[in-house]
Amino acid sequence: NELTKNELTVMHSSKLALEEYRHSFDVILANILAKPLIELSDMMIQLLAPGGKIVLSGILEEQADWVAESYKELSYGKTLVKQGWARIEAEKVEKNTPLII
Repeated sequence: NELTKNELTVMHSSKLALEEYRHSFDVILANILAKPLIELSDMMIQLLAPGGKIVLSGILEEQADWVAESYKELSYGKTLVKQGWARIEAEKVEKNTPLII
């Protein structure tokens, strides 16, 4: 697909807390269990660029609502459930700044 190193950044979640990696991402993919997804939700929402998309997986079907609640400030696309596992897709909608006259 001819992506360059500057167009795609892949990193382990342990690196996200480092100041040198504090920039926003257009897409975040996280395939980990529900508890870490919830624990990392504030950080991942902050790191997601306006208009960016997030895909969360590795979630047991019965935990999907619990995880989704941690990402409630995002706009949900869809949740796919297959063989007891859930994938949640969401987008960070840009907030319109009110016009002050």
